[in-house]
Amino acid sequence: MKQFSKKTSLNNFPVVALVISLLAASCLNTIDADRLYNEGLAYYNKEYYLDALRVWKNAAEAGSSDAVNFLGLMYQRGNGVTIDYKQAMAYFQQAAKDGNISAMSNIGYLYDKALGVTEDNLTAIKWYKKAADAGDLDALFNLAWMYDHGEGVSIDYPKAMQLYKKAAEGGSGSSMNNIGWLYEHGEGVDTSFNEAMKWYKKAAENGEPEAINNVGYMYENGEGVNIDYKQAMDWYQKAVKAGSSRGMNNIGLLYQKGLGVKVDYKTAMVWYNKGANAGCGDAMNNVGWLYQNGEGVAVNYKTAMEWYKKGAQYESADAMNNLGWFYANGKGVKANDSLAIDWYNKAIKAGSADAKDNLAALQEENE
Repeated sequence: MKQFSKKTSLNNFPVVALVISLLAASCLNTIDADRLYNEGLAYYNKEYYLDALRVWKNAAEAGSSDAVNFLGLMYQRGNGVTIDYKQAMAYFQQAAKDGNISAMSNIGYLYDKALGVTEDNLTAIKWYKKAADAGDLDALFNLAWMYDHGEGVSIDYPKAMQLYKKAAEGGSGSSMNNIGWLYEHGEGVDTSFNEAMKWYKKAAENGEPEAINNVGYMYENGEGVNIDYKQAMDWYQKAVKAGSSRGMNNIGLLYQKGLGVKVDYKTAMVWYNKGANAGCGDAMNNVGWLYQNGEGVAVNYKTAMEWYKKGAQYESADAMNNLGWFYANGKGVKANDSLAIDWYNKAIKAGSADAKDNLAALQEENE
């Protein structure tokens, strides 16, 4: 306003009036855009997706880049619309042009996960960095993940830790959880179960489902604490309430193995199925294991194989290893050493130590 008043004389009153009118209209548009955005958010949180879509389109026309970004998320997730990654990208790019940092992070995610575009980790990192530099917590976490797992860059645990801690300072529960993971597994730091538990509990207090599950795992396996199956069960149940499919799987394991409870294969199967339905690959693998070994059900190699394939699709290293074993031993399928080797190698890449032993044994047999 100082610039306008300094440059304007009484002879230019109509121009002054016009400027004031335009500024007032701009302020009203901003207020209207914010109001519509919040109205849409209320609908979205109640899962009234069609109402959210309608209101956010109006908010977008009024100039809300947050509404534009959320329209992209709706098309990415299929909330009230058919999943359309190209439409999602178009909305994210529109919001990013207006400086929306969440949209920048979301563009990176589409390239990272090959959603509607060819996987391009370098482009993903470029967008994550833009958003991370502006303080976006999701971008910081995703960028840390890239360094943690060597996607588009060489594995760099210290860099990953630095980024996780920066995001954790901003309140990222998923970053707190992953800091705990680095300490538990000694990746880039000395193994410290005490530090791992400290970070898992911080993340758990922040409502992070997988951290709640990980606290349970520490109690089940006696990492930094005495083995306490009751505590493990309590934490797993808390994790389930928070939405952790791994928690469902781990409750199943306690019943299958009789840890703190009586062995109960039927109850184990119930929990494994819950975890499988929620997308846990290890739970899918464990359903297969029960069918393979006839625990609570009749032995059925064909059904076991079907579950192992499902688990492998959801990145379960154990399921990949078990598929390799089935092909190596001709269980439920015709023996096929080539396929066995392929699955063992996939399982090894996914972190299975058993697959390394199985592959070595198979190669020794074939010498």
